Amino acid sequence: INGEYVGVDGSIPTEFGYLSSMTDLLLVAGTEKLIGTVPTQLGMMTSLKKEFSYLGQGFSGTIPTEFGQLIALTHKFRFIANDHVTGTLPTELGMLTLLKQKVYFNNNGLTGTIPTEFGRLTLYTKDFNLATNLLTGSIPSQLALLGEETLAENEDAILELNFDTNLLCGDVPAEVLSITQSDDAVVTIYTDGNSIGTYCAPTPIPSAVPTTSPPSNEPSSLPTAIPIQSPTGL
Repeated sequence: INGEYVGVDGSIPTEFGYLSSMTDLLLVAGTEKLIGTVPTQLGMMTSLKKEFSYLGQGFSGTIPTEFGQLIALTHKFRFIANDHVTGTLPTELGMLTLLKQKVYFNNNGLTGTIPTEFGRLTLYTKDFNLATNLLTGSIPSQLALLGEETLAENEDAILELNFDTNLLCGDVPAEVLSITQSDDAVVTIYTDGNSIGTYCAPTPIPSAVPTTSPPSNEPSSLPTAIPIQSPTGL
């Protein structure tokens, strides 16, 4: 289904999740005709193989963890909503181990750290784009495993890792830098617009909220005894 060309508008029907034989899904909302949050039911489209693209400024909300069920995808996973999609990158996306070409989560409002689980995409040989978000922390060393199974076999492969314009800190891991020196493929890493090379402050641990006991209905102390005087003689 290509939502850009069939005139779809409004919110995405949750019933799309029941299109069990769908192999490609392209939903484009460049004119804000497609609006609303991302239905978690789209994660039920487990027959998607070539492409899942969700593009446009009318979308909002977060990226469903259910997308980790789209394990048959091999070519494209693109999710770009022009700053309107927030939240973190689900670690479940590391389950999409057959992806080979394009992973785009750029130009969103994503926060948190880059999941180490992306290192499971060992067949990957193309564009990996997380640019223009609000991602924090350092670049995981596990990303050195991207394309590990295929780069050595494909001398014409071009792998681009784009982390531009985020809030990343720390050094680029030596393991990740080492793949840029490969003789078998061209690997480029983009980190402009970050604080690469600076110290990553540890994430503060929230202090425990002091608990107060509910007020007791019992008296705080025993009443003072009133002395009893003997009656005087008549």
